[in-house]
Amino acid sequence: MAFLSFPTAGSSCSLLLLAMPKTPPPWFARSSPLACQASCTRTPTILTVSDCSPGATRLRDFLKGAQFAGLTPKLEYSMLGRTYALGHEPDLDDWLFEKPKRTVTNRESPWAVWYPLRRSGAFSALPPEEQTPILREHGKIGHSFGDAGYAQDVRLACFGLDKNDNDFVIGLIGAELYPLSACVQAMRKTKQTSQYIQQMGPFFVGKAIWQGQ
Repeated sequence: MAFLSFPTAGSSCSLLLLAMPKTPPPWFARSSPLACQASCTRTPTILTVSDCSPGATRLRDFLKGAQFAGLTPKLEYSMLGRTYALGHEPDLDDWLFEKPKRTVTNRESPWAVWYPLRRSGAFSALPPEEQTPILREHGKIGHSFGDAGYAQDVRLACFGLDKNDNDFVIGLIGAELYPLSACVQAMRKTKQTSQYIQQMGPFFVGKAIWQGQ
């Protein structure tokens, strides 16, 4: 699993890509202006930028280089989103910038399930007092898996960013694969998933063979 960071100010964005080189090539760590914090594998490559502008300029040029010419992008599994907050987080900077990086680079949690989802318009039309208990029911399941150490999540909003018009990108990260699947299964019974999710997937499932810190 690779991890790149652009140390500039702004709102955080994360990009999930596939089809990267299996071994860490020497040019990767030296590729200015990219600030490399890890290397690449054939597993999903997660790149985070704190300013989205390089993703449309310098990063694009980087990925179009000769080093990637022999690779085939898996566009159906490419996911783009931004970290977000609900307003009650005790440490906003940590929540937006640091916690997602700690989660995906935790070497004790090599398994991951990534997928996009889209809620139906009917959910958006609900008043806040009706949305809140629906979200709380769904969130309690995620918290129970997280508190037990079975699954940590990375939640990205992708409104207006996703080619398929999805709302969110979800990453479930854990030490074993089974609890991640069980978490998705448990959430299928909630009112949000059973009544207000229009589309989920495609699901990418993988085990990291290299993770940075």
